[in-house]
Amino acid sequence: MPNARTKWDARCSGKLRRVTDHGFDVDAANLFAFRVWNYKQGELVSVLIHLGDRLGLYRALDGRGPTTAAELADATGLHPRWLLEWLRGNAAADLLESTDGEQFELTREGAAVLAHEEHSLLFAAGAFTARSRTDSSSSWTFAFASLWSVSSRASW
Repeated sequence: MPNARTKWDARCSGKLRRVTDHGFDVDAANLFAFRVWNYKQGELVSVLIHLGDRLGLYRALDGRGPTTAAELADATGLHPRWLLEWLRGNAAADLLESTDGEQFELTREGAAVLAHEEHSLLFAAGAFTARSRTDSSSSWTFAFASLWSVSSRASW
């Protein structure tokens, strides 16, 4: 791509835009890429929510207070190493609170949305487990549960 320089672009309501000599709008391309990568981020967070719902991880965190991966592993029978990755991903997505990347907490508000399937009008995690004909998420859950289980720890 040729060097971009800031110049007046009449198409942009009088705003300065970085446009190449060939008319390529660098700022518009950056905004478009940002939108695309936000969709990818949403996809990854959806997988975290799906796994948390199907494996009962949000329900296990509900009301526990700050919890480590090892403590969650003891409560669920899943592998602490994989749980740590899941917990950190949820914290990065602001679904769990963590100040140190080692202890994680599901807030009461988060539990209403992610854990209280039976009695919350706000429950949304189930939407991430809706099945379709081409749904491969059940096989993902089975694979992760198999990899994450205590019985498979010996292979690590």
